[in-house]
Amino acid sequence: MFRSIIYFILALSTTFYAIPRIPFDSNQSLAIIFSISWLFFAFLILGSHVDRLLILDETKRKRLDQLKKIQRRRREEDILQYQKKQLKRTQQAQ
Repeated sequence: MFRSIIYFILALSTTFYAIPRIPFDSNQSLAIIFSISWLFFAFLILGSHVDRLLILDETKRKRLDQLKKIQRRRREEDILQYQKKQLKRTQQAQ
């Protein structure tokens, strides 16, 4: 939780530092596109930190961690199954 607060403060300060320096009135379209995309990602990061800070309920956090572990296990099982299929194909090809 403490780490999330620190990251949020760093992201917020970086955004506040950068906003006055971003060239919105530039004649170069590439600079404007970069400025808009940079702000989009900055606000996306800020939003994710706010979302993380608002999840105060410990049971929700534990449930989210459980779901992440289940997803990780499923991905590992899928990778193992894929590797077994690849091994069988190489053995059959020989």
